[in-house]
Amino acid sequence: TGRKKNVIISKNGKNIFPEELEQEIAALPYQVESIVVGIPNNGDERDPVVCLKMAYDPEMFEGKTHDEIHDAVAADIEKINETVPAYKRIHRIYVTDEPMEKTSTGKVRRFKEIEKIVAEEAEK
Repeated sequence: TGRKKNVIISKNGKNIFPEELEQEIAALPYQVESIVVGIPNNGDERDPVVCLKMAYDPEMFEGKTHDEIHDAVAADIEKINETVPAYKRIHRIYVTDEPMEKTSTGKVRRFKEIEKIVAEEAEK
């Protein structure tokens, strides 16, 4: 269970609690901070895609390209996806070495990060 504001409701009505997935992702050694969010699929608010945005420790990936880092993270996320039901699987991964925007209490501003992801998707 998690916060009601953060719950992702899939098209078929299943509830996905991001905190459950974030807890598993937090065990990755290179992960600094991460959030799991639902991004509208092709602009359809009723059909969210489960996405992960992760900030990693650049010292752990010294000398690697962004694509190599993305592939390494994707491989680890695929292992996590195998342990959860199909509707909870993470479908899109965004990796960065920049810290995420936070509130004064140190929590990640989810809606600001969602806006950044949607803007990044629009550029593609």
